Amino acid sequence: MPTNADRRVVGALNYAAQIVGCGVFLAAGGTNVGLLVAGAVLFGFGIGNTTPMPPLIAQAEFARQDTGRIVALVTAVSQASYAFAPALFGVIREAAPVHDGGAVPWLFIVAGGCS
Repeated sequence: MPTNADRRVVGALNYAAQIVGCGVFLAAGGTNVGLLVAGAVLFGFGIGNTTPMPPLIAQAEFARQDTGRIVALVTAVSQASYAFAPALFGVIREAAPVHDGGAVPWLFIVAGGCS
């Protein structure tokens, strides 16, 4: 990321890559290998940048003395979200109808919405 880049825009593009990756997974329908690989790359790109982006945005948006506290708060909220995501996906898997592909489309829709 260039030094003069708007960190919020870069963060938004990062999450957009995850959302597009989820959309590509849905379009693959579990059978198109090319789309599955493209979805994995897009989603993986977004996940790889999820950890460093919030502290970089906090550095740009908050006073220096507040940055440490903000980063700790963002990290705590993120970790709580990551901890409960498998449970949410399990509930979706169990509640989804068995017909029409079962839970798989719903899992990707929720993952894209949470990004």
